[in-house]
Amino acid sequence: MRNMKISSLSRVGERSVYSLTMAGEQHNYVLANHLISKNCHAYPYSLISYQTAYLKAHYPAEFMAATCASVSTNIEKSSVYLYEARKMGLKVSTPDINKSDYNFTAVDGEILVGLGSLRNVGVAARKALEERSESGPFTSLVDFLQRVNPNLRELKSLAQGGALDAYGTRLGIVSVAEDLLNHVRKSLKKQQESLFDTDEFFDVVIPTHEYPLATKMALEKEVIGIYVSGHPLDGFDPGEFTIADLYDLDDVWADITCIVSTVDLKTTRAGDRMAKLVVEDQTGTLEVVIFPKSYAQIKAPKAGDVVEVGLRVGRDRDQQRNYILNKWKKIETDDRNEVDGEVLKFYLPKGFAQDSVALSQLKGILLDNRGSVPVGFYISRSTTLALSEEFYVDNSDKLKDEVKALFSSYSSR
Repeated sequence: MRNMKISSLSRVGERSVYSLTMAGEQHNYVLANHLISKNCHAYPYSLISYQTAYLKAHYPAEFMAATCASVSTNIEKSSVYLYEARKMGLKVSTPDINKSDYNFTAVDGEILVGLGSLRNVGVAARKALEERSESGPFTSLVDFLQRVNPNLRELKSLAQGGALDAYGTRLGIVSVAEDLLNHVRKSLKKQQESLFDTDEFFDVVIPTHEYPLATKMALEKEVIGIYVSGHPLDGFDPGEFTIADLYDLDDVWADITCIVSTVDLKTTRAGDRMAKLVVEDQTGTLEVVIFPKSYAQIKAPKAGDVVEVGLRVGRDRDQQRNYILNKWKKIETDDRNEVDGEVLKFYLPKGFAQDSVALSQLKGILLDNRGSVPVGFYISRSTTLALSEEFYVDNSDKLKDEVKALFSSYSSR
């Protein structure tokens, strides 16, 4: 039942219905001929379900943004809803100093993370919103620094969280953040003694280099609390379960694909080694345990590893839910397809690039899934082939499933 979905809806006509209100404080009146009292809990529940379903269908970005805003203090729930939004085809973007509100909002069909989500930026975020409301958007990074005057920590957090992407690369801004603030403050002082505009005294050049993708995403998560512009698991096979699925399961064995966030090695009173891990995927986080008997056989993965783990989902003696890890396998990067910036990249199986028949089949799949996303292929660990615009694709599950099936078929020859 967990994975059941509505596959079709058919109109069956119209019939009269009755809205009855019963006297008294009882709620659950079920009468003859399938009549249900208006006092019944089912009535308001069904009404709310209809209203939310309507909003989700007709105003998806606004609905999902409001849903995320309602749980903005709960990182795990925010992750689940943002994952659902992406599955619906909605674009989710990092905060934008000129577009974002304090909380999640929808702008032109796109969900924007709020400036209030950025750590260490509370005061600067509110001041930026006030300035923007009173004097209009910030026309440049210098204009922003002059009007808001953030401290160094706030400026770095804004840059690493993506809020200043319109003005330069994240690493570029961070690397000269202190110089930027010093020059702006000096120029403001000079402006008081000069007829010229402040910009005339500004001579700090922002470098164009950027963090490696993995570092960029890690810093983004550190500042925002969740991955937004990408996720280390993008392109990997998600497996049978996600972490969010496990929250509602009991007494089952489950395999999940996840990234290891932290590893805490411990020694029991008996002197045996064990480990506690925090793992996560696009839908949430989980604390899992490797008990001494299993640890002696399988040890523990390292923080940052992408792994497939086997978990026992159950309850401890206090009936608290627990997750016991009894097997794990590290997944190498060659096992994934990744979106690097705006490019969808595939790792070709060994020998695939020299097989004309296989390449012809791949060409057919790409042409059948045309879209606006550029495509690249890793021919080796250090060699990437970028395809022409003719082979741009729609980055869909259908495309990925077809390519994965082709690669699996080729590899099993």
